[in-house]
Amino acid sequence: ATGGKVGHDWNGTRCLILHTTGRKSGDTRKFALIYGRDYVLVASKGGAPDNPGWYKNLVAHPDVKIQVWGEVIPVTARTGTPFGVFDSTNSANAGGGYGWPRYVPGASITGYSTGTPISVGVDSFNMLNLPAANTTVFNPTIGFSDFGPYPVTMTHRNAFRGPGAWSFDLSAAKNFRIGERMSLEFRAEGFNILNHHNFFVNGANLDVPNFATGAPIQVLAKKGGLGTLATGGNHDERRFGQFALRLHF
Repeated sequence: ATGGKVGHDWNGTRCLILHTTGRKSGDTRKFALIYGRDYVLVASKGGAPDNPGWYKNLVAHPDVKIQVWGEVIPVTARTGTPFGVFDSTNSANAGGGYGWPRYVPGASITGYSTGTPISVGVDSFNMLNLPAANTTVFNPTIGFSDFGPYPVTMTHRNAFRGPGAWSFDLSAAKNFRIGERMSLEFRAEGFNILNHHNFFVNGANLDVPNFATGAPIQVLAKKGGLGTLATGGNHDERRFGQFALRLHF
């Protein structure tokens, strides 16, 4: 009724309306949620062990709409990409790029998800600071850590969660009748038409020896793609469009 003017600002935070499809009912569900930069939503449920219902709806039906102020935007929801941190300090496979033990924190980890990006260089953003690693050899008898017994504090596979991502695509089509039996369809499609760039964690750097002894582990990310760090260097986000013409008969 107010075009989104009432309710967007709430107790110093910003709220949006999330339109989801019920995973069981198939009905449209609406949720008022606090959001962060680039429409990031946190499915915390107040710290409960279970995920909230709207998150489960997103997993089942990721193509949704969000209303910010009076604007309704179609988006595709995506959870942050999971990643792990490794420690090849005492690994027999150091330098081999495989078979490394995982990172053991030297203190309690306060957060497992990336937060607000902080620029630390050209296209380099600090997303998360982790405690310095405990690099004690797991098995002093054999002198390396590729085999157990593993400490209970060793982080598990994909223990951390990277930033979420979104992109806005749009397509339009028009059919033209050609006689009684044929029609011509013209279609225009645009991908990432807002030219929005997401953050991508640089997992190639997440090995403890890459950081100074006793220094915190910095999780760094690039914006808009990983460039040459990714296979073939072709994993960059960019805006582009295409046209198609189809004859139906």
